[in-house]
Amino acid sequence: MKEIQIYDVFTVSESKENPWAKIGTGFLNCDGSINVILEAYPVSGRLHIRARDSAEKSE
Repeated sequence: MKEIQIYDVFTVSESKENPWAKIGTGFLNCDGSINVILEAYPVSGRLHIRARDSAEKSE
């Protein structure tokens, strides 16, 4: 069975305490597209999507 590719979705702000806020998760589809589920909307309108590494997937 093929491993599911999971992405973390962040918004990046000017905040010095927590500039990277995780606001959602993405999942790679068979056709190469990505479904994104947002738990919050970024005020800036910008998203930063990073592939989750294997160590984080097992948590």
